[in-house]
Amino acid sequence: MLRGLHIQKLKYLPAVLTVVGLLFSTACGTPAQFGLNEQTESFGQVVTYNTQVDMLLVVDNSGSMGTKQTQLSQQLLPFIDYLVTSGFDFRIAVTTMDMSGSGARGSFVGSPNVLTKSTPDLRNAFIRNISQGTRGSDLSRGLEAMAFAISDSKLAGENSGFWRKEALLAVIFLTDEEDASANNTQYYIELLDQKKPLFIGGSRGWLASSIVVKELSQQCTSLNQFASPGYRYVGLSDASNGIIESICSPDLIQASANIKARITEVLTQYHLASDADVETIRIFINGKLIANDPSNGWTYDSRGYTITFHGSSIPPANAKVQISYKPKKARA
Repeated sequence: MLRGLHIQKLKYLPAVLTVVGLLFSTACGTPAQFGLNEQTESFGQVVTYNTQVDMLLVVDNSGSMGTKQTQLSQQLLPFIDYLVTSGFDFRIAVTTMDMSGSGARGSFVGSPNVLTKSTPDLRNAFIRNISQGTRGSDLSRGLEAMAFAISDSKLAGENSGFWRKEALLAVIFLTDEEDASANNTQYYIELLDQKKPLFIGGSRGWLASSIVVKELSQQCTSLNQFASPGYRYVGLSDASNGIIESICSPDLIQASANIKARITEVLTQYHLASDADVETIRIFINGKLIANDPSNGWTYDSRGYTITFHGSSIPPANAKVQISYKPKKARA
């Protein structure tokens, strides 16, 4: 017999969802039944859905990078359009890897230097901000530039209006050289972990993606036929399960698409209230049953009780998503 409806509001990151659970009790005179009842959790339409993402692009503006800047600015435009039409609350800023005395040194570039969905002529403003030319220092210090850009002093000064505590921080590096920053990759991993503590469920509050020279290869060289794999950027991206793409691709269409997919996967992750028996999970988006599929469906990670959506099954911000499952039985 249904005794009532228990409504619990659960705040978590990267999404804030209202969790609706139906609690059942035994009917009068009916022997108690042992076991775990199915739980139902719903979000979309009836709840506030936190879709905040702060994107920082760190762009190499040394002599060999003009063409790649143009490619990235053009080929990320569908992602920008997607963020707008899907209802995501985004802020986008760009800095360069030039840490010389005449370089940006972590300051955001462009005007306006923080882009949002309300920025006039957003697409062209995005192109202008990424297109930073090729007169920057040949000593690229992308990790250091990122650290300067999100330092407390910068965020309180010329980089104000970008940082939000509850937003996912998505950093994208574009370069054909290895990083030459003073500190090693682990230093910057720990810095980002400190600036963006773990979300509920244990996932990182930041995501790094890199478009770099991935490995030594005669087919992938930088200026003057010098190959300079970006191992430090790769290490940072690996730490956050970010995307790593080759800058030597003829275009960056696939790289841009993969970065878009990974960011939206993280934004739409959902953390269940308890560990689920994966065989019992049923998910509907706008009334349509979604398959357990890593390409165009959902997957489940018992660490953090996390549902991740993939491909064509990533729900837009206004979708109605319903999840039912049975919790795992406790071990004796």
